[in-house]
Amino acid sequence: LKGKGKTPTSVDPPIALQTNDGKWRSEKAWPPADATSYSAKLKSGSYTDDTLNNGTADSFGGTLGEGIWTFSPPVKHETRFAGVPRLTFTQHSDVQNANLTAAIYDVDAQNNATLISRGTFLLAGTGSNAFDLYGNEWVLPAGHRLGVLISSSHAEWWQHVPTFQDVNVDTASMRMSFLRCKRTKTIQGAPSIFLENYLEAAPFEVDAATVQAGTDPAFPLPPALSS
Repeated sequence: LKGKGKTPTSVDPPIALQTNDGKWRSEKAWPPADATSYSAKLKSGSYTDDTLNNGTADSFGGTLGEGIWTFSPPVKHETRFAGVPRLTFTQHSDVQNANLTAAIYDVDAQNNATLISRGTFLLAGTGSNAFDLYGNEWVLPAGHRLGVLISSSHAEWWQHVPTFQDVNVDTASMRMSFLRCKRTKTIQGAPSIFLENYLEAAPFEVDAATVQAGTDPAFPLPPALSS
């Protein structure tokens, strides 16, 4: 301590992070060095830029899950999402300043979708673009699947201005990173109060027919974690 002539006996980790299971661990860098990227081709389609869609269920008003969905098959083993996702897409629309919002969800066996990451973009008419979503680290248990939604908005999070025009997504892909190696060591720390409330209030149910129609067997998923 300063002025006491004593050397601290504890060393803080370079990076301390908490995953959605409430556990904390140390990393030398983030995204971690063993994070490997996969690019998933997304389904094409269109949506109306009415900015009424919400990204999570922990708010009042709006709709949930409206837009263009793509789902992975259920993962066969624990899968650790880790990094900064990036959406690349081409679209055509007749107006300037339409909204395009992308989100990634953890979808459980009962089709309840919990938001993992999101990002939004203001379109300048027809063209090709790319943007990053929020970085995150998230553990998907076996039997869960990834869901990617392209929509007009997350109205509970951003103050979008609607154009009420159709946006046609012609091509799109989402680059996502996953850990290659298991993480078994934890450090001191309790789950945050926000995390508990979020996991309880944020999920919403996606219609089973929507999941079935949007599932792509070719959606790339990482292999089992190595020791």
